[in-house]
Amino acid sequence: MREIQPGDNMKRSTSRTARRILTALMSIFLSLPVMANDIEKSRARVEELFLWKVSDALGLDTKQELEFSKIMKKLRSDKIKLDGQMDDVLKKMEMQKEDKAQTALLEEYKGYLKEYGTFQMREVEQLEKLLGAPKVAKYLALKDRLITRLKGALAESGKTAESRIKGKEPRIVHEE
Repeated sequence: MREIQPGDNMKRSTSRTARRILTALMSIFLSLPVMANDIEKSRARVEELFLWKVSDALGLDTKQELEFSKIMKKLRSDKIKLDGQMDDVLKKMEMQKEDKAQTALLEEYKGYLKEYGTFQMREVEQLEKLLGAPKVAKYLALKDRLITRLKGALAESGKTAESRIKGKEPRIVHEE
């Protein structure tokens, strides 16, 4: 049997702490895909609620509602695809060291930015063909209101989470 040496408790304590930290990090990394999946489910749910609310507010019939939903989902899908392409180019630009290659990647990125700028116009034009100008005008106002309310709700929930993390501001006491 080995004799206990000075510092053994410290080594054991450090080892336990390291294991706890490693376990915590592993559980965080393992839960990230689940959290990402939850976020995507939440986003899809919000999108469905938005489509339902707008369809109801505009008084769309079943055919219009289906076509409206189809247009919005296609635009969202295209936007997600473009976001991915833009992210890929940004990663390539970051890794690239040659000026010529960076210039080419920058031009590619600028092309994606131009395409990104067309999404709102495509949305308005496609909806105008389907619904007519008066309903599109009503849609745009409703969309703006809903997005503003959603942003406000998210900002408030962020403040709540922040206050839980930070706690109350420390009170400064002056000694005299």
